[in-house]
Amino acid sequence: MGRPCIARIYLDRLQSNYRTIKNLVGPGVELFPVVKADGYGHNSVRCGKALLSAGAGTFCVACVEEALELMESGVKARFILLSGCFPGDESAVVKAGLVPVVSDLETCGRLSAESRKQRKKVRVQVKVDTGMSRLGVATDGLWEFIGQAGGLPGLEIEGMLSHLSCPDYQGADYLKYTRRQIEDFSLIVNGLRKKKLKLKYYHLAGSAGLIKYPEARFNSVRPGLALYGADPFYPALEHSLHLEPVMSLVSRVCLIKNLPAGTRISYGGKSVLERKSRVGVVPLGYADGLPRSTPIGFKFLVRSKPATLLGAVTMDFIMLDLTGIPEAEPGDEILIFGREKSGAVRVEELAEAGQTISYEIFTRLGKRVKREYQSKP
Repeated sequence: MGRPCIARIYLDRLQSNYRTIKNLVGPGVELFPVVKADGYGHNSVRCGKALLSAGAGTFCVACVEEALELMESGVKARFILLSGCFPGDESAVVKAGLVPVVSDLETCGRLSAESRKQRKKVRVQVKVDTGMSRLGVATDGLWEFIGQAGGLPGLEIEGMLSHLSCPDYQGADYLKYTRRQIEDFSLIVNGLRKKKLKLKYYHLAGSAGLIKYPEARFNSVRPGLALYGADPFYPALEHSLHLEPVMSLVSRVCLIKNLPAGTRISYGGKSVLERKSRVGVVPLGYADGLPRSTPIGFKFLVRSKPATLLGAVTMDFIMLDLTGIPEAEPGDEILIFGREKSGAVRVEELAEAGQTISYEIFTRLGKRVKREYQSKP
């Protein structure tokens, strides 16, 4: 069996979340599932194939390497490169028919030259910066950019996109800023249509944006976090879609120690036992993706009962207070996050307690965490 640190991934839940999002946005909006960063730690190939079966046809990845891995593993789909085309990647992009997001004329020129060399058309999507201030063409230079890029031989602009920077944040200022981004993008879309520039795709919203702002959906959206069952608005529930957690992170008690009152636990001795206690040692730590910042007192589940974290999270182990669970014994499964028959621990709750975000917990799962793929809970 080996080290019992396992991520159970329920692909049927992933498909269910896809259908939930599809029903929300309606038939006129295409979904471009985001499977970058190894499917947010869920395995991009397995997730890609499951999403293909659910009806997806275009995926968003970060870079060429991610797209090629999926293609070589049998995921027959279109791939949008959200991070663009880095110098030296032009040959692979054109050869594989990938769709890079572009923000500068230099990249467009390299792609055009490569398309002529291979005698193949390259499709691109232009990113406009409406307020993220990262990638994207400045709004005041967009029309000139489109004119120049669109005139390059072998280059076809098939879409326009932007990126909302704070759709999941609460507060009047964030709401105002997001609405301004949506309005700016709408003006651009309307301007393109007036100029008779027929682009196929317009997309602005990721998970939070497509849920909270219907006007940000346009004709395509990029669901990411929501596909994997995490709520981008937690703990606020006004926009909840009742998504299903796709991943459960579990381990098992490997040792139980009976320790006297006054015993200090883990590095720094920050937990001091106030009573004689049963302490369970669990082989899972920050090298497996559990945040080092997870606070003492956070509760995981053992035999459907809460077990309190004692001491600091270490690289390979955590220690839990099992005093209130006298029936617990070595070999018992510990639910770190996710949903199992034993109950549920929300990854969002763990992220909030550890002062991070669900994205980071998912994507930092170490390679020694075994992945098991399930079809039913």
